Amino acid sequence: LTHFAYFGPEVTLAHELARAFPKDQIILVKQAASGSFIRQWLPGQALYKGLLRQIGFAEEEHTFQQVDAIVWMQGESDAQSNVKMAAQYGTQLIQLVNHLRQDLNSPHSLFVYGQVDMEHPAFTDSIASVRHQQQLAESQLGNALMVSTTGLGKLSDGIHYNAAGQMELGRRFAQALIARLK
Repeated sequence: LTHFAYFGPEVTLAHELARAFPKDQIILVKQAASGSFIRQWLPGQALYKGLLRQIGFAEEEHTFQQVDAIVWMQGESDAQSNVKMAAQYGTQLIQLVNHLRQDLNSPHSLFVYGQVDMEHPAFTDSIASVRHQQQLAESQLGNALMVSTTGLGKLSDGIHYNAAGQMELGRRFAQALIARLK
C-alpha cells in the first residue's frame, strides 16, 4: 500500500540539503510502500521496477549524470516476520543496494539508511536480527552509513513515525549526507 497523501523525511531532507548546497540542483525521487518487505524491493520485483520507473521520470525532466546518494528507511515488516525471514534481511539489503548502484550507473553512490527502531515482545529475536544485519551492512556495502532512529516520535502503532519523527529523520539523513558529500 503506497501512501500518496502522507509526507516523510524528504521534506526536511530537501530543505537541509538545499541550505547546505545552495548552488547545486538537487533532485529527490521518492518511492514508498508502507508495510513492505525487503524481498519486495529486490531486482525484478514490482517495487524495484517502480523505483527505477520513478527515477526514469526524473531523468526525463532533469539532466543528471549519476545518483550521488540513495536514502533508505525500511525493515520494520521484516523485523516483525519470523526469525528465518528476518535472518535473510542483510543479504537482501546488500543485493538491493548493489543492483541499484549498477542499474543507476552510480557504483559509488552513498547509501544512507535508518536503523529499525521498534519494540514488540512477540518479535524480539527477529527485530534484533534485522538490527544486527543493518549494522553489519554498513561495513559490507562500502560507502554506506546507518543513521540512528532512536528517540524519534512515533504514531500509535509504535512503528511508523509521526510528523515530528519524520521531520527529525529527514534532518538526520541530511546531516549524514552533508557530512559525507561536502
